[in-house]
Amino acid sequence: MRRCAAANLRLRSLQCRRLSSRSSTSPAVVFLVAGEASGDVIGGRLMRALRNEYGGAIHFEGVGGDSMRAEGLASSLFPMSELSVAGFAEVLPSLPRIAARLVQTQRAVRRAQPHVVVGIDSKGFNLRLLRSLAHRRAAAGRNGIPAAPVLVQYVGPSAWAFGDADARAARLRGGVDELLVLLPFEEALFRRAGVPATFVGHPALDDVAIGGEPPGTAAERAAEAAAFRREVGLSPCAQVLCLLPGSRAQEVRAMLPLLLRGAERLVERRRRGEALSSRWAGPIELVVPAAPGMRGEVDRIVLETLAARGTAGGGARCSVVGSGSRRAAFGAADVAIAACGTPLVAATRRVGRGLAERRCGPQAPSTSSSRRRGCRRWPSTRPAG
Repeated sequence: MRRCAAANLRLRSLQCRRLSSRSSTSPAVVFLVAGEASGDVIGGRLMRALRNEYGGAIHFEGVGGDSMRAEGLASSLFPMSELSVAGFAEVLPSLPRIAARLVQTQRAVRRAQPHVVVGIDSKGFNLRLLRSLAHRRAAAGRNGIPAAPVLVQYVGPSAWAFGDADARAARLRGGVDELLVLLPFEEALFRRAGVPATFVGHPALDDVAIGGEPPGTAAERAAEAAAFRREVGLSPCAQVLCLLPGSRAQEVRAMLPLLLRGAERLVERRRRGEALSSRWAGPIELVVPAAPGMRGEVDRIVLETLAARGTAGGGARCSVVGSGSRRAAFGAADVAIAACGTPLVAATRRVGRGLAERRCGPQAPSTSSSRRRGCRRWPSTRPAG
């Protein structure tokens, strides 16, 4: 909530441009668009922060999932999962449907006449939506129609990950009124390119205190971990390996079988009596927190992958838990393996930047040759001091 409260403060200042054009008795209208599970969580937390500020004087419309509906989104314009596509093979056949959804969303915004439109992640869809609304607003202004709404993108594109970072950042100029970014160095990058940007912090760190430890005392964290182990039925002496394959369907389908096969190799080595480390003396048990709406798919992948290796009955014991148990699973785990993304941000903050740099080493040069090898040294996300 701390990060979303910061975003709320920025949205509130932007809303002041539009409140004067509405009746003081009418609610503030915010139109939000999230296209994947992580964006839905961000949207839900932002909506909660806005409701805490405005109470009943705010109305939400748009596209979202369970988290956003729980915070006041009456219904989603269309299923959020339709925007959660990635990769050439999946995007290409989906283009006609996505184009139709873009037109549908544009029309819904015109009907709702919101104070603010917030695109949450899903940059491929949301930046096109916001740019089209910006063009329409500019045309309306030339015809003497009051300008509306304020256009905000929450989570910017990873322009910094490429050699032409400044040019990529500049593409957003004129398409958004405000860009809310998650990493501190992104604010300067986008502002240098002429894009109004504000650093609001990464929402994944709301569960991790500034000092690098999760909230609560050590005793409380130990009690939470013990309760999770009992609830899931994990052996008290087991070494728990938590697998975090991502939240998008295509990420889970691509990454989870790889993570399971790698984990199964560790289980086999332990069964043969190999000492993996001084800490790994007991049996290994696996835990996979499923993203919202992905529980059935995760169950299927776990069963098929372990069965294909002939280990479903006597190999790695794997427990699939709901998304609400992810923090508890992470806290109860001895080791976590995460796909790059939100889980890695939280893990890096908790155990140190060396985790993020392990692939390339701390002195990996940011050169074209290192990028060809898949290595890129991230800018530091740690606070000064």
